[in-house]
Amino acid sequence: MDGHNRYEICQRHGIPFQAVWMEFADREAVKAWIIDNQLARRNLTDVQRANLGLKKFAMESEKAKERRIDGNSKGGKSSQKSDATLKQDANAGRTESKIAEISGVSRDTVHKVREVNEQAPEPVKQAMEAEVISISKAYEATKAAKKDKNLKDVGKFTMLKILSIWALLERQRNG
Repeated sequence: MDGHNRYEICQRHGIPFQAVWMEFADREAVKAWIIDNQLARRNLTDVQRANLGLKKFAMESEKAKERRIDGNSKGGKSSQKSDATLKQDANAGRTESKIAEISGVSRDTVHKVREVNEQAPEPVKQAMEAEVISISKAYEATKAAKKDKNLKDVGKFTMLKILSIWALLERQRNG
């Protein structure tokens, strides 16, 4: 699960080490452990933290949904909250607040990263993830792109800058 780089280094240099074996209920539990382990790192960017929090929350939401379905099919009490109520909760910021708490960033950061992930043109997402532009700039570009599907009215050439930087990154990556 973890420490594969340390294992290789210890093997290469003859350094003694001890492995700890862990058991998990299922693959989802392994994924949750990995996310928690990654969130404990200090060197993650806010984008990485928010994305990990979003992934963990999505996994937990899916498990809760499955429990509700199982409970309903086994004659248990039906969920008191309808889908409309759950959506209202999310719109009220409760979901983003929970994700922020999980990931150690602000609710505003979670909101912006979620919007960029879901709605931004690919170059904007990549520029944000590469820290070429800030989360706020990526969010602004996303809002502008939503307003004008042809990206004509972005303001202050933000999208042009992003696309130029993205093209430069692509050239550097491809050699």
